Amino acid sequence: MRRALAITLALFGLVLFLAFIRYGTPAPAPEDAPRDRFSAMRAAAVQENLVGDGATRFVGTPGNARGRAVIVAELKELGWTVETQTTRSCTYHGTCAPVANVVAHLPGREPALPGVLLTAHYDSVPVSPGASDDGLGVATLLETARALVAGPRPRRTVVAVFTDGEEAGLLGADAFVREHPLAGKVRMTVNVDSRGSHGPSQMFETSRGNAWLVAFVAERVERPVTTSLFYEVYRRMPNDTDFSVTKTIASGVNFANTAGIEHYHTPLDTVALSDVGTLQHHGDNVLAMARALADSELAPTASEAQGDAVWFDVFALGVVRWPERWSLLLALVGLSLVVGHTIRARAWDRGLAVFLASFVPGALTAVVVGLALRACGAFPALWIAHPRAALSAIHWSAAATALGVALGLARRASPRSLWAGTWIAWGALGVLAAWLAPGASYLFVVPTLVAAIAASLPFAIACVAPAVAAATLVLALAVGLYEALGFAVAPLAALPTLLLATTLAPMLPDAPPALRRLPVAFAITAVGSAILALAVPKFTAEVPQRANVVFRQDDDRARVFVDTTWGPSTWGSAPAPMLDAIGGPVGEDAALPWTLPSVFAEVPRLDVKAPSVEALAVDDAGGRHHVRARLRSQRGADTLAIVLPGGRHVEVKVEGRFAVPRAVPGGSLVGLFAVPPEGVVIELDAPSTGPIAFTLVDRSFGVPDGTKAAAAVAARPAAATPFQDGDVTVMTTPHSL
Repeated sequence: MRRALAITLALFGLVLFLAFIRYGTPAPAPEDAPRDRFSAMRAAAVQENLVGDGATRFVGTPGNARGRAVIVAELKELGWTVETQTTRSCTYHGTCAPVANVVAHLPGREPALPGVLLTAHYDSVPVSPGASDDGLGVATLLETARALVAGPRPRRTVVAVFTDGEEAGLLGADAFVREHPLAGKVRMTVNVDSRGSHGPSQMFETSRGNAWLVAFVAERVERPVTTSLFYEVYRRMPNDTDFSVTKTIASGVNFANTAGIEHYHTPLDTVALSDVGTLQHHGDNVLAMARALADSELAPTASEAQGDAVWFDVFALGVVRWPERWSLLLALVGLSLVVGHTIRARAWDRGLAVFLASFVPGALTAVVVGLALRACGAFPALWIAHPRAALSAIHWSAAATALGVALGLARRASPRSLWAGTWIAWGALGVLAAWLAPGASYLFVVPTLVAAIAASLPFAIACVAPAVAAATLVLALAVGLYEALGFAVAPLAALPTLLLATTLAPMLPDAPPALRRLPVAFAITAVGSAILALAVPKFTAEVPQRANVVFRQDDDRARVFVDTTWGPSTWGSAPAPMLDAIGGPVGEDAALPWTLPSVFAEVPRLDVKAPSVEALAVDDAGGRHHVRARLRSQRGADTLAIVLPGGRHVEVKVEGRFAVPRAVPGGSLVGLFAVPPEGVVIELDAPSTGPIAFTLVDRSFGVPDGTKAAAAVAARPAAATPFQDGDVTVMTTPHSL
C-alpha cells in the first residue's frame, strides 16, 4: 500500500497542476485573425475606445453618453440595425432613473422565427472607468457582432442589447424587457458580465429547466468552465445581473469572470489591468452560443425543458451531466454498492469512526485557526493583498490534525475497513447533498460510484481510483475558491484539504515512518504561516483597502465619515491617516441610510441649501392620503433619495411610474438618479389619513474644499482607494406632507 499511497499523492499533484493550467485563460487571437473568428486583440481596441479617458459611465453622466456613442458607431459600421431606447425605469431594487439602452439587431434568414438575445451593460459604478465591469462584456458583444456579420447569416434574428443603469439597479434591462417590441420576439438569451479583471469565463447561472441548456453548452463550447455548484450557490445569493431580468422572458445562460476582485468597482478597473485572455474566453463562449442558438431548432423535449441538470466540467475539456432527478438515486446506488462490498468483505471494523475522528477535529481546527486569525487581524477584509499565509495556516493546521488523528487510529484498523468507512461516509454525504442541494451532489456521488466500481479490482486500484476522482472534482473548485469567496467563511478554505485527506485513510496503516512525522511538520508550517499572516501588509497599492469619505450634513449637524463598508461586510478599520485628518472618530452611524455604520467626526455645518420639496397636491379622500410633490436639489446634486420610516405602507410613483421601495435599516428607500436641475415629480399614497413623513437626501460626487472631508481625501494612503460611489457629499432634511 505504500506504493499506492505514493502514486495517489503524485496524482494529486498532477491533478492540481492540470487544474491551474486548464483553468487559466486561452491565448488571445491576433488582430489579423479571420473576421468570422473572435479576436480578443480586436475586441481590446474597442474596449479601450469605450473606456476613453477613464471617466465613469454611470447613468446620466457625460461618460455614459460618450460610451454609448462609441457602441452605436461600432454597430452602425458593422451594418447592424441600431436604435437608442430612451425611457424612465424603476425597479424592485428601489431605484429610478432615465436610461438609454443601445438596441441592435441582425435580421436572420428566417426572421419570423423567435430570436436570440445577447446582453451586456455599458454603464459603470460612479468611481470606476469600468474597463472590465462591464467593458469586457461590451467588447465581447461588439466583436461577436463583427464575427456574426463576417460569417454565414444566422437563421434566427440576433438582438444585441447594451443596457444602461445596470449598476443602479438593473434599470436598462428592466426597461427593455418591459417596453421594447423586440423583447417579445426572443426566446433565448446570453448575458456576459464581470466581477473582476481576469480569470476564466464561467457559465455560473442558467434559467430554470436547464437540462437541455447544459447539454447545448457541453456540445458547443470549446473550453467550458462550469458546474451546477455555481448555479446552486448563486441562486441562493442576493446578487443580480441583467440576466436576472432577461431570463424572465427567455431561457439562457450567464457568463462571468470572478478573479481580480481587487479591481472590481474601484478606479483600478482599467484597460491596463483587464486580461485579454479573459476577453478571448468570453468571446469564444458567447460567439459559440450565439451561432449555435441562432441556427438551432430551439425545441427541447418537454422533460428537458422542465428539468434541471447536475453537471461539472473536467479540466475545461468537456462537461459531464445528468438529470437532477437522478441525483438521489445515483447517491443511494453508490452508497448501497459500497455497503454491499463492505458486508461481503466483513470490513465493519473502525473505518467510519476513523473518518469521523479525523474529519471532525480537522474541521474544528480550521474553524478555531480561522477565527483566531480573524480576531488577530490577519484578514481584516474578505480579500487582502497577501492571503496565502493565512490560507496556508488554515490548510496546514487542518491537515496536521486530520492526518495526525488518522495515522494514530489507522494502525488499529484494517485497510479494508478504512476503505469502507471512507466511502460510506462520502456516500452518505452524497445522499445528503442530493436531498438538500442537488447541484453540489456530484462532488460526493461521483467518487463514491468510482469506489463502488473499483471495489471489484485489486485493492490498490480500489484505493487510488476514487481518491483521484475526488481530487479531480475538489481541486477544480479549490483553484478559484479564494477568488470567489475570499475569507467570507474562512474555515471553508480547508474543506478541499480535509476531503482529500480522508481519501488517504485506507493507505495509512502501511505508511512509511517519514509520513508519520508529517503532522508535526504540518503543524510547524501552520504556526509559521500564521506568524507570517500577521506580519505581512494587509493592503497594498495593487490590492488596496476600500475607504470612502462622506461629508453628511443634516438639519442640526454635520459629520465627516470614513466609510469602509461594502455590502453586508466591511473592508477593515478606517485607515489611521484618514482618521487623524478628521480629528479622530467620535462615534459610529450610517454614512448613508443604506450603509452599515461607519466612524465619523463632528464638523462645522456649511452654508449649503438642503434639498427641497414643493407640494403640488395633497389630498385625503376615501381613507387614503395622497401627495404629489416636486423634489429638487438646491445645490445641483443629481442623485436624490426618499427614506420612508417603517411601520406604514406607502406607495411611491416617480414621474408616473411605480417604484418599489427597498428595505433599509429602520424603513425603506427609493433612490433617484440622473435627476435634472428642475427636479423630479413624485407621488406618495398611504392607506390611512394624515401626513406622510420622510427624509429627503441629495448626494453629489466629491467633498467640499477646505473641510476636514477634503483633508481626509488628501490623507488617504496609497494602500487605500475609493470604491463604488466614491467620495460624496450628502445633505438630508426631514419632511412631512
